[in-house]
Amino acid sequence: MQIYISRGGKRIGPYSLEEINHQLASGELTPADLGWSETSPGWKPIVSFTGVIMPGGASSTAVSLNIATPMTWGLPEYAGFWIRVAAFLIDIVILTIFGLVIASIFKHSPNEWLIPSLPGVLLQFLLFVIYSPNIRDVILFPHMRKED
Repeated sequence: MQIYISRGGKRIGPYSLEEINHQLASGELTPADLGWSETSPGWKPIVSFTGVIMPGGASSTAVSLNIATPMTWGLPEYAGFWIRVAAFLIDIVILTIFGLVIASIFKHSPNEWLIPSLPGVLLQFLLFVIYSPNIRDVILFPHMRKED
């Protein structure tokens, strides 16, 4: 089997299993270096190739080593308390502005511009329910709530 090695973004090789094992033993290659052969589906650590022997260890199996390693990328990072407070205040400002626009468009009478008619009240309530995820989940999807 001939294995290509990825070093610094360049493909070098091909190397035989004996050459790979010799380079691992001499320290020229590390177990984390990536390799590729015609039988592998993609680049993977060279120690996951069958026949590659780690220095001081036994022959590896065909199972990739990265299966058991935890993923550290892609995990959500949650905002702190003050960022959440600022976001909440911004949400209140946005809801107030849209609520006032709805109240002025659907006013009850020309002299009372802040008192909305029934369609205006319904639109304001709908805006609040759609914009507020906690309220929306309780009212529209109560069966999907997680129990603490």
